[in-house]
Amino acid sequence: MEAETSQLDRQSLLMLYAADELPADQRIALEAQLATDAEMASELQQIRGAMESTEGSIKRLDGMQRLPSNEGVAVRRAARAMQQWTVDRLRSVSEPEKRKLVIPWWSYPAAAAAIVIVSFLVWSSHQEVGPVGPAKNMTSDQLYAEDKEDVLANRLDATFDTDSTVALALDDSVQTGSEADDGGAFFLLPREELTP
Repeated sequence: MEAETSQLDRQSLLMLYAADELPADQRIALEAQLATDAEMASELQQIRGAMESTEGSIKRLDGMQRLPSNEGVAVRRAARAMQQWTVDRLRSVSEPEKRKLVIPWWSYPAAAAAIVIVSFLVWSSHQEVGPVGPAKNMTSDQLYAEDKEDVLANRLDATFDTDSTVALALDDSVQTGSEADDGGAFFLLPREELTP
């Protein structure tokens, strides 16, 4: 505290002396200066007079005005405000800073889904797929039905392999049926043309 009071000017030292807030060693040194310096002593008297008149004015105003609340209530409110200030200060120091995400939140599940899909594709590309033959548990009826389907498909292929081609009738004269039958719709009917 001595370092702080040594940097003060003359009036500030006199105010601290008048309020009885100087350390003992500086008080003794200032009293020795006051004994030798009359001008400094008169300044001290002026400061004491100003302090007394200020305190007297404040006491008169307090006597004329009623307090807005009870003294105990005011003390409790002030104590709560000081405690809250202390808690807020400690809370702001103890809370670590939250790191902000560099990439958006939705990219994490999208990346996970992409990894799953790529993993499945890589895995499935390394699986061997053998030739598909008839199932071992097929009955003879099922095998016979497949043979009948093959015979029918061959017969249909042979039927369509004729020399005739199918052409569409583009003129209105070939159309059959009345307009009342088809509701006025125009349909092209296939016509068979024989090629020589």
